Amino acid sequence: MRYRGELRALPRRRTGGATEPDKYMLEHAEKRPRELGRTDIELRRAAAEEMAFEDGSFDTVVSCLVFCHVGDDAPKALGHIQRLLKPGGTFRFMEHVRNDESGFGRNFQDFVNPVWKRLLGAGCNCNRRTQQAIEDAGFGIDWVKRQKTFPPTSPVIYGVARTG
Repeated sequence: MRYRGELRALPRRRTGGATEPDKYMLEHAEKRPRELGRTDIELRRAAAEEMAFEDGSFDTVVSCLVFCHVGDDAPKALGHIQRLLKPGGTFRFMEHVRNDESGFGRNFQDFVNPVWKRLLGAGCNCNRRTQQAIEDAGFGIDWVKRQKTFPPTSPVIYGVARTG
């Protein structure tokens, strides 16, 4: 729910589900479907690694700025995403990741991460290798793009993956 465009992009021909682990963010997130007149979207309080939907429930799963918070449970959360997807389903993601392309950027992220996640980022880790985690979970990447943003949460990747 952190990315305001994601609900607008969902087709209306199907129902959808969304999760948010934080109670206060969920209350905030519940306003958005109402603003868009989307009564077909069910919101639940759950972490990414604890999504309680039926196997094969979704054609598409969307993740926007989630895996910086998931941490060591990323393999479990990605396993749940695979379980939720129908055969041939897509996983669309937008996540900020570790800057392995720049020694300075990487070192800066590692230096500020302890303070960032506790004081500024609400538990967000600015140095996760999320694309690698997606690939390690058995997803095939259809395409991915990297975009520079502002430190320490640069770069951002966005793309589409499919179950293996």
